[in-house]
Amino acid sequence: MRLPLTLAFLLAASLFLLSQNSQAAGLPSGIVILLVLYDELRRHFSPLRNRDIAPLLVTLLVLPVFTAGGFAVSIAGYHAKANAGRGLYVVDHTNLRGLAIPDGDRGAFLSFSHAFDYPARAKASPAPPLYQLADYEYVLVLLEAADLLGAREPGGIALLDSVNPLPFMLGLKPPRGANLWSAWNAPVRPASEYFAEVRYVLIPKFPKGPDWTADLVGLYGSYLSNHFRQAGETRSWILLVRSPTDQQTSSGYRNL
Repeated sequence: MRLPLTLAFLLAASLFLLSQNSQAAGLPSGIVILLVLYDELRRHFSPLRNRDIAPLLVTLLVLPVFTAGGFAVSIAGYHAKANAGRGLYVVDHTNLRGLAIPDGDRGAFLSFSHAFDYPARAKASPAPPLYQLADYEYVLVLLEAADLLGAREPGGIALLDSVNPLPFMLGLKPPRGANLWSAWNAPVRPASEYFAEVRYVLIPKFPKGPDWTADLVGLYGSYLSNHFRQAGETRSWILLVRSPTDQQTSSGYRNL
């Protein structure tokens, strides 16, 4: 029963890992199961000392070798391109320093639009067309947010978008209860839990997930109005700071 139990355990572990992830790409469970099968067949046929079985066993390794080789070539290509320095923008501060991306890429205006003003506007209000960011522009927007928060006292950060890289970029502890990666397949937390350890809320004007940002602004708008105040605005961001009179301040980030 060792082999079926092992495979069942790997499958269960993979499903558990997937339940904590929002994407299945790059999940290596299939390759791990394939290697377990290879090892079982190797053990089974080793007493026979039949050389004809060797090519069949090697065939099982084709997929893992190609997968690992593809990753290796991708990393080597990125490393070579990054070291060349031509046509690249290299981040020089925050924990993203050293990240190299194509310099000067521009996104495009999309045909639909959303409003991300604070406080949230009525649904019938007109909104400017949404701009889809290129990788280069997205990194600049994140660095703008990091600079906006860099001169302020450290505290928990919530970003109303599908991903929140700001705690990592600034070397801060992520606030407990707030998602670092969120979308519609993630459970929606109550505002009192989501913002319990949050001191700063960033609302992007150019979000990666515009529909998700619109839903978060609509869902948490009243709570934000009661517990936060607008403390700054840039070309790309609206910054909210917890109100000094809010009672959750002392307990929310005493240990941050």
